[in-house]
Amino acid sequence: MKIQYITNARIPTEKAHGLQIMTMCSEFSKLDNDLELIIPKRFNPIKKDPFKFYDIERNFKIKKKFNIDTQSLIFAFVPEFIKKIFFWIQALSFSLSALRHLNKEAIIYSRDEFTLFFLLLLFKTKCIYEVHSLPENTKFIYKYIFKKCNKIITINSYLKNKIRLLK
Repeated sequence: MKIQYITNARIPTEKAHGLQIMTMCSEFSKLDNDLELIIPKRFNPIKKDPFKFYDIERNFKIKKKFNIDTQSLIFAFVPEFIKKIFFWIQALSFSLSALRHLNKEAIIYSRDEFTLFFLLLLFKTKCIYEVHSLPENTKFIYKYIFKKCNKIITINSYLKNKIRLLK
């Protein structure tokens, strides 16, 4: 089975989600899946190869896609509304770039609601969404994703119950 794991995350990263993403990709690949991890091409102070950084078997491909890397431009003194604008520019540019790389035969797997939202608006595909949180101010995004996704995976029963209420 062809799987494209798409996430708008800097990989490698010192944060826990990087290890979780790389481990999931490796485990999916061990199940005889052809997996591609699609991430944004971003400034990264960590120069080490992701497979070596996480000590993960090199059994899948990583594709870095163009995006307008506004995240590297955000400074502590920038007002919050400017940070949000920068975030949306980066998320949309990455999503459009990833969209050009999608395989219609592949299953899309993502834990990133903004990228998945943009992709589902523009592309009809089979997708699986791994939910980690449900911020109150973006309910319309989640409702749209929940309608369009084939499967939803939650990390705990609290989220599972919240999603049932949203549907």
